[in-house]
Amino acid sequence: MTLILSLVGAAVLAVFVVTFIGVRHMTTISEGPAIAQNRNASALLIIDMQSCYTANQPDAPRVIDAINQLKTAWAERPTVWIRNVFDVASTKFLGRLFARGAGMASPPGIDVDPRLGTPETIIDKGVGDAFSAPELNAELASKDVGTLYLAGLMGTDCVQRTAHGALNRGYQVFVVEDAIVEGGAKRWQAAREALVARGVQFTTVADVAG
Repeated sequence: MTLILSLVGAAVLAVFVVTFIGVRHMTTISEGPAIAQNRNASALLIIDMQSCYTANQPDAPRVIDAINQLKTAWAERPTVWIRNVFDVASTKFLGRLFARGAGMASPPGIDVDPRLGTPETIIDKGVGDAFSAPELNAELASKDVGTLYLAGLMGTDCVQRTAHGALNRGYQVFVVEDAIVEGGAKRWQAAREALVARGVQFTTVADVAG
């Protein structure tokens, strides 16, 4: 019995450690060198609108409709689609434990929701902040982008963490508020206030469309 209890205790501790490491990894906000201040282009980042996530979001149809309107208005400017693909053992563990396997690198669930059309530029990230993927900053630099408009899900997680990652590099950031899945009113309010405090501006699809 003592041996069994020891094994159970060790297993519980292992789960706790892996969970702690995974959560810390997923929620870390990246840092990076400041961008040049003369980058005048704007880009739309559409975050995590993958079938494995939209399938479980009651608000997804509204947001998909809003993003489709946004895409139409944005047609002549750069758009980057961000996919969440867990890439290390600890985050894969959390994906299986808490997200029913969402974010695993296997189609079709990992793909962008087909109701949003076929993306051209896709960048994969393994954590909340899309700027953790160096390819994103490189892509934006190649298009001379200094201003970002964010849409997608979740407002309380990957959207706000990507916003903070962008701010850490000197981008100007707008969140298209009616084109995001918030992720809970109270949590979103706290995240929103933190973003406002750092200079993020909030806009709507109608305002962007002009």
